[in-house]
Amino acid sequence: MTRAFKRTLAAVVVLAIAAVAIVAFVRRLGRETSGVPSHLVPASWQKARTSEGHRAHVGKEADAGMIACRDCHDVERDGFKNPGPAPCARCHGDQAEHRHATSGSGATNCITCHTFAPNQQAPTCMGCHAQAQGKFAKIAEHATTNCADCHRAHSSASVTPKPCANCHDEKATKHAAHQGSKDCADCHQPHTPALDARKACATCHAKPALLASRVTQHAACTNCHAPHASTAAAIACQSCHADVRVSHAGSASCVSCHSPHPADSTAVASACSQCHQAIARTDTGAHAGGTACMSCHKPHATSAAASEMNCGTCHAKEVALASTNRGHSDCASCHGASAHKPSASPPCASCHAAEQASAPKGHQKCGSCHETHSASKVPSATCASCHTREAKAPHATVQGGCDTCHRAHGPKGVAAPPNCATCHAPATLPGLHAVANHVDCTQCHTSHGPTRADRKTCTEGCHDDRRRHQPQAAVCSGCHVFRR
Repeated sequence: MTRAFKRTLAAVVVLAIAAVAIVAFVRRLGRETSGVPSHLVPASWQKARTSEGHRAHVGKEADAGMIACRDCHDVERDGFKNPGPAPCARCHGDQAEHRHATSGSGATNCITCHTFAPNQQAPTCMGCHAQAQGKFAKIAEHATTNCADCHRAHSSASVTPKPCANCHDEKATKHAAHQGSKDCADCHQPHTPALDARKACATCHAKPALLASRVTQHAACTNCHAPHASTAAAIACQSCHADVRVSHAGSASCVSCHSPHPADSTAVASACSQCHQAIARTDTGAHAGGTACMSCHKPHATSAAASEMNCGTCHAKEVALASTNRGHSDCASCHGASAHKPSASPPCASCHAAEQASAPKGHQKCGSCHETHSASKVPSATCASCHTREAKAPHATVQGGCDTCHRAHGPKGVAAPPNCATCHAPATLPGLHAVANHVDCTQCHTSHGPTRADRKTCTEGCHDDRRRHQPQAAVCSGCHVFRR
C-alpha cells in the first residue's frame, strides 16, 4: 500500500465522520424545532437553547416529554418573540395557582424566577429578599440557608418549616411547652434577627418586675431569664448581687423573700411575718410590739449568731448597768429566753426573798431605792429622798448615817433601832441627865425631832407642882441645864 493511497483513505474516513455528524445535527435540529419551517428558526436559537428554561423544556427525546417550539411560541404570527408567562399555565396549571407573592410594581410571574433568556444566571431567593419586599421585611436570619428547606414555592401550604431543633439542638427549650404554642416561633420570627425576640417577652409575660422603674437591670427580662433556660432565673440574682451572702433558714434563694414579679412592683421584700407568723402577726409585732424585725435582724443573715444584734443595740444603758451586777448581766434571767416575746420582769423576791421579807412597810417596792438593772449595793436613792424631815434631825449627822439605827431591809444591818443608851450612856451625859427620873430619854426626846425643853413638857406629867414657877420663862432649861 503506497503512501498516497493511505492519505486518500484517511481523507475519506474524515469526510465520512463529518457527514455522520452533520446528519445527526440536522435530525436533532428537526426534533427541537418540530413543526417549524427551518427558515423561520433564528440564528439566536443557538444561544437561547443553552438557557436553563430551554434546557428543561426542549432538546429531549420524544419519549422523554420533548416540547415543540410551537407549544410556547406563536411562530407564524410573532416568530420567536418572548411569549411571556401565559403558556406556562398550559402544563403547569397547579403551580400557576400557587404563585409567588404578587403586589404592586413588584408583581412576579413564572419567568421572574425561571429564566429562558440566554446568558442569564438563574435568580436566587436572596437576590430579591436581601431587601424588603412590600410587607415582607428583608431576610436577616437564615439568609444562607436553603430556602427550599422550609418554603414550597408552588405548594399549599407554601411554608412548611422543619423543626428548629434539627439545626439548633443546643437551644432546645421547654419555654414554649404550653397549649397553643408554636414552639420557637412564639418568640422568634424566622427571618428577623434572633435578638429581636428579647423584645417579645411582655407579649406573654405582662407582669412588672421587682423595682423595674428604679433598677434598670430589672427592666429587661433577659437580664435574669436566659431565654432558652428561663427556669434558672432564681440563681441569676448573684450575677449582680455577688456581695450579698444569704443565710436565711438554710436557703440561699433570694426569691424566697424578694418576689421577682410581685403584685406591687414597689414592694422590696415579703413581710417577715408572712413566714414567721408564730413569732409575730405583723412585722412590728414582735418584742412586746412596736419593734420592727429589722431592728434586731440583718435581712441577709437572720440567724441569732449571724445577725450580730443583741439587747445592747437598743438597750445600751440597761445592759451597761446590768453588767455591773453578775446576777443581772444575763438579760434572759429576768426577761426570758425569747427576745420575740420577752417576759415581764419577775418580782425581785424571786431571787431576793430574804430582802423582800425583811423590808419594812414603805420599802416593799425595790425600785424605789435600787436601779432595777444594776441593783447596786449602793442604792440609787438615799433615805433623804423620802425622809426629808428626818434628814434634818440632829441624828442625821451621826457617823454612819441612818444605817446606824435602821436598815432598809435584811438580812444584814440593824433589825430594829437600838436603845438610846447604846450610844448615850447615862453616866456620861451632862447636867440634869444624871437625875434618876430623867433616865427615860423618850420623856424629852424623839428619835428624829428636836429636844423638847418647853414648859409644857416639863410641867405636865412630871413637875406639875412647878406650873406657876417663873411663869414668864418659856423653857425650863434656861435655868435647869442639861448641857455642859
